[in-house]
Amino acid sequence: MAIQSERQIVGVVGNVRTAGTDPTPLPVIYMHRQVPVAIMNLVLASVGDPSLLAREAEATAWNMSGDVNVYGTEVLSDRIDRFEWSSDVSALLLGAFAVLALVLGAAGIYAVISYTVAKRTQEIGLRMALGADRGSVLRMVLSHSLKLAGIGVVSGVGLALVLARFLGSLLYGVSVHDVATFAAAPVALMAVAAIASLVPAWRASRVDPMLALCQD
Repeated sequence: MAIQSERQIVGVVGNVRTAGTDPTPLPVIYMHRQVPVAIMNLVLASVGDPSLLAREAEATAWNMSGDVNVYGTEVLSDRIDRFEWSSDVSALLLGAFAVLALVLGAAGIYAVISYTVAKRTQEIGLRMALGADRGSVLRMVLSHSLKLAGIGVVSGVGLALVLARFLGSLLYGVSVHDVATFAAAPVALMAVAAIASLVPAWRASRVDPMLALCQD
């Protein structure tokens, strides 16, 4: 049979994160007992080196009279770092994969546009023979590549909006639907696509019409 006892509420505190940097505070009740306890925690605020204060506090506790045992000391910043370690590793891995995906995407755009230019060499030569200047050829190739990149960016943003809610547990202080991020990412991707397309476009604008028309 459970023994019931009365409790007096002496105060209410604000939200406290008790599980690392989890943005969702957990409900917690702090209970104070006016009786001696076998185990207790002592929290000290330091001005200088916290590790030095921890060693001094531990030595003082060992020198106290009575059966006082010290089970260990730690610095609060080190404890927080351990909580944040998994989040930091996840963010680092996601960042590395994002950079790798950006590099592979740029390489893929370069390869596709180079292949397209090679296949359209005779067409480009004919256009130039009929009066198209190098600037118009350059703009034609760039607009074609940016159109393809735009289709991919729009599809990717739509998919990201759907999948973003699954990344909520890995983010801290940032919304999964952060407007700045969803605005900056397409701009960055289009800029990478434009840069990756510059070399094939420049080569296309330098095609010799006579040599292009003589190709099989």
